[in-house]
Amino acid sequence: MADIPSRNMGSIINESDLILELSNCGLFTDDEINIISKKLADNRFRLSSSTSRLQDFGDSIEYLEKVLLDEIPKRTRGTRSINTGRLKSAIIQMLQYYYEYALKSYSSDLNFCLEYLNFLGSHSSLDNGAKHISEMIERFKSEPKVFEKAAAWYKQKDCHMEAIKVLLKGIGTHPSEKFLYIYLIDVELSNPQDNKIPRFKKYIDSILKNIPDPDCFEILMYVLTLFETHLRLYPVQDYILDLLLQKYPDEERVWHTIAIRELNGHYYNASPEEMRKQSTKHSIRRCIARYKEGIAKVPGKKKPALWKLYLDTLIDLQKDNPRVANVFKVNSLREALEEAKMMKIPMEELHWKALVDICAGNDELVMEILVEATRCRPSSVQLWLLYLKFCLLRNNFNKAEVVFERAITSLGHRAVPVWDLYITTQQLYSDVKTEELFKRATAEPYEEIAREFKPRYLRWSAMFNPDPKYFRNVYWELALKPPFTRELHREMLTLERIDGRDHFKQQFAVFKLYSEQFGDDIDVWLDWIGTIWEQNKPDQDAEATKVYENAVEKLPQIKIQEFIEKYRERDIDKMVKKLPS
Repeated sequence: MADIPSRNMGSIINESDLILELSNCGLFTDDEINIISKKLADNRFRLSSSTSRLQDFGDSIEYLEKVLLDEIPKRTRGTRSINTGRLKSAIIQMLQYYYEYALKSYSSDLNFCLEYLNFLGSHSSLDNGAKHISEMIERFKSEPKVFEKAAAWYKQKDCHMEAIKVLLKGIGTHPSEKFLYIYLIDVELSNPQDNKIPRFKKYIDSILKNIPDPDCFEILMYVLTLFETHLRLYPVQDYILDLLLQKYPDEERVWHTIAIRELNGHYYNASPEEMRKQSTKHSIRRCIARYKEGIAKVPGKKKPALWKLYLDTLIDLQKDNPRVANVFKVNSLREALEEAKMMKIPMEELHWKALVDICAGNDELVMEILVEATRCRPSSVQLWLLYLKFCLLRNNFNKAEVVFERAITSLGHRAVPVWDLYITTQQLYSDVKTEELFKRATAEPYEEIAREFKPRYLRWSAMFNPDPKYFRNVYWELALKPPFTRELHREMLTLERIDGRDHFKQQFAVFKLYSEQFGDDIDVWLDWIGTIWEQNKPDQDAEATKVYENAVEKLPQIKIQEFIEKYRERDIDKMVKKLPS
């Protein structure tokens, strides 16, 4: 460590320059400058020690960057007269010294070397960065990340050829590292030249040779998307497609990709005559032909996946400009759906709904489709809803009842939308049937359904028969049986308050049961106390105190303090209201 004194002297010189510039710029007070000076001296002492660690250098660098370099723009915001160029230069020189000093002892730490590279990118010359990259690659050539980071640094500096050289060197060292190929092609595409087609083909061949599957397939598919917007590179895209069809003819994504490209007007292996026919309708025809070709060639186990992509594409086409080849698009979808159904391809909910839409107007055919759709997809809520709605809209109530029963059996706890549709419709026609359905729903073994329809049944009963005795009986019948639900109690409290009814005795009975079932809910107790205060009775404070004490006893320990604070807020509001104006 004989050379430390000279390095320390360099540090002292750097510190002197920095302190001088801090004084000259007028952005820092004398006290602040003294603190900074002491901190820099402490850093120098710690870094000179034989026990210094890399973390110490990192802390010193962070101090200069965060406390000083980042602070200058904040203090000069809105002022133009202060020249901070010399101050920033002194800080950067100090940072440079810290980095170089640290690298003499910790040059084997890759992350620190990369951090220094980032620093050079912002605060040093291209030559210095290139020199550091060269040393770093030599030292860490076994790490693929080094080549990628170095290339990214050159790309940021608009030195694309240097970035490419680094990546090619990295591939030479790590021929099976897929991300180096991807980044290489990305850099090449960001640096346009007249003719890179041979070079790109060479890269593709290298990928095929060195990258094993499944990575090879995924890279080729991804690289193809990178080329899509580069019209002059169509020959490279066709080259990739050729390779995909030769090596992966059984992959449904290959055929889907080609079909979508055809749909977008990127005709594959098209003759000049075919190119002259280019139009929306012709693109759709070529797209369909590619899907059919793929369906004929992929193995049986992959046919359903390709059929799904095919049908999804045709359905998406219906959403596009409806004035362009609309009849042709609809007919194409109809033919594909009917063929898929005939071939017993498993169709998804979206496909069945599309088939229903296409056949609208032919009720008999739609009914057949819905029967088959719900048989094939009995777990689809949307298909059962479609089927039930179809029957109800045609006043076929006998069939609707059958469909409803099948739907709730098939869907179980997920049948809430089906119950909702059927009950809502029956409300228009039969109170007796409606009440029967509400009673069934609230007695369902599935909690999701019973909880949903208990408050709705209570609300409907109050509209059906406004006599409080009637809906109170409904409430107590529902409230005492599980599953319990907060919404039922809240609905009942609302009913007891409408039309100026304000039956406090009835409300307190509801609150009592409400608190027994949901005593861990702060709002139950606060609302109860608030209702007591609304009575304006002489003994209301005693009643409120009793409820308050019950709340503190029954609430979970973690909620008691929150309850007390909210109670005090309400108590203060109550006292304010009592003050004379």
